[in-house]
Amino acid sequence: MSVEFAKIFVKDSIKLNILREVMAGKVKLGFTLNNSAQNYASDIHSEQTRVKFNISEDPAGEILTIRVFMIDLPLKISVTVPENLTGKNISIFRSSTKSIENTHELTSRTQAIELIPSQECYIVKIHETPIEPATLQRELDEIKSRVESDEEILRYYDDNDTQAITKLFSEIKPKLSQAEELLRKLIEAREAQIARIESATK
Repeated sequence: MSVEFAKIFVKDSIKLNILREVMAGKVKLGFTLNNSAQNYASDIHSEQTRVKFNISEDPAGEILTIRVFMIDLPLKISVTVPENLTGKNISIFRSSTKSIENTHELTSRTQAIELIPSQECYIVKIHETPIEPATLQRELDEIKSRVESDEEILRYYDDNDTQAITKLFSEIKPKLSQAEELLRKLIEAREAQIARIESATK
């Protein structure tokens, strides 16, 4: 899945607050410029200059900044974030306002950030592994169906023999309803996020 995140112009910047994790090997970060791929930690990072290829590191070693000096070649930034890492974002810094404009969370689903040259700007696209709500819904439906079938079978047995199973089902069914509600909220939140991003870039 790919969403258009923002448009950036000359002197604007992309900021990634993952530098410490990249250097610790927790996050993998790579740059592909004009079909030439490089690993950030091993090929680009430099203790001496701290700056290469219009990329800079903040003194605290937290934020990586990619600044646009001219609209030229396409750039693809590949990123691999572990599932247990949170609070990591890509932000757009506007030179004209000297402030952060757009922010998008980087998660384990994030695959790449792509800068596509246009006439006067770069179009920033974020590529992510899509959420599969339909698959989750099918699995929930299958579980509910099995529970209902098993409850139907239990009707043919003595209540004294099925009390433990009936109690178990009474605990499972509310949890299935909770799971359905959480899934619904997840889908709605994701759709709203995509709508906000698309609206912000129009």
